[in-house]
Amino acid sequence: MMMNPMSLSQPHMFHPSILVAVVALMTIMGGTIATSDAADRDTIASTLGVVRNEISANNTTNLISIDFDVPRHGPLCISINSNDNLQFVWEEYHNLYQHTDEATFRTCDFSSAVPLAPDGQPMPMGYRIEAAAAAAAGTNETRYFSCRKICASNGHKVKVCAGGLVGQSNECSSTVDCASERTIDMRTSRDYLPIDVQAGTNSNGGGDSASSSSLAPPVDGVTILVFSILVVTIVALFSGI
Repeated sequence: MMMNPMSLSQPHMFHPSILVAVVALMTIMGGTIATSDAADRDTIASTLGVVRNEISANNTTNLISIDFDVPRHGPLCISINSNDNLQFVWEEYHNLYQHTDEATFRTCDFSSAVPLAPDGQPMPMGYRIEAAAAAAAGTNETRYFSCRKICASNGHKVKVCAGGLVGQSNECSSTVDCASERTIDMRTSRDYLPIDVQAGTNSNGGGDSASSSSLAPPVDGVTILVFSILVVTIVALFSGI
């Protein structure tokens, strides 16, 4: 009796469509998550008067505009890219000082503070601070600003931390200076390298102190739906359905 060759168990052959589906899955997941997370962060920041509003030569926004009327209701802590410029804008009668260190910032000590706009008048056109100038002065990493009039009474202060990746812990995120709902991350640089969760380092050996959870933005419902459809498609192709 001859056995039907087709009845023998045949090994599954790798189908090119599987690779296409996997690549599509990774692309859609990454793009959807990043876009959704960035939109959420921008929305939260804009409610606190912090926005990106200038297009640079390489088509990226590198001006962080800060509504300096907002911190009259409590300090703001803002993380930015190292090449971001700052612009403080206000309609009320504030002045703008830069503190030399965290201690004087916390105690509203102006004995060594630098007067940037000391007149106490509205400044709707804004006071601009270039990143290059701050870097040259050695003050670009963490900076401290306040209104001398109501620093002590209202906590009218802004702490700015430059550099790092989206979600990475820094002096603005791990601080007692600002409430969590008044801590804003405006950075745009991301790291998609695999993270060693226990070691807290990138797979390329970098000593990044941020955990994988801090770099992974939340997944929304649309992403989950797309992921589910693609998983079913991959299984169907592999199974020969």
